[in-house]
Amino acid sequence: MQLSEFVGFTEEETRLLCEQYHLDFEECKRWYNGYKLDFLDNTLEIYNSQSVVQAMNARKFGDYWTKTGSYDSIRSYISMDFDGIRDDVKTMIAGGSVNVVVDDYLNTMTSFYTKDDVFTYLIHLGYLAYDSITKQCYIPNHEIRSEWIIAIANDSDYAEAIRDEKTNEHTCEIKRFVK
Repeated sequence: MQLSEFVGFTEEETRLLCEQYHLDFEECKRWYNGYKLDFLDNTLEIYNSQSVVQAMNARKFGDYWTKTGSYDSIRSYISMDFDGIRDDVKTMIAGGSVNVVVDDYLNTMTSFYTKDDVFTYLIHLGYLAYDSITKQCYIPNHEIRSEWIIAIANDSDYAEAIRDEKTNEHTCEIKRFVK
């Protein structure tokens, strides 16, 4: 099924592109996978099509995320630890998932009453992904995790989470080259 014109590339479509452009599929998966789409009793892995296309054209993986100014409207909620967001963000930066109730969201870009409102909004923007089975949100991939690191870099309360993530990322890079 071709979904790219609607929501992104499927895993199969992305694998074929990696073969065609001679790029490592597993690295592509680390950078751009992580979104899930429940479709007819199946869960499809969805890749950010814009970023995949940019990586194929450049012949290298990188941060091609299209930034949205909408994130700025909730930055203050994350910085001031609105409704306990800080600990959940730290959990997600470290690769974990957190519970979120998406059903009560009023689909507004200006009125956030709970942490669930903020996280649901971030799911809509693509800064978080949602697992409808576990009812949890998470940072979907390396590219988006990089965006989170940039967004919270100047907040001293997140310094340890950023340091841990950079150490983890460095360790992963070393393991890839030392076999």
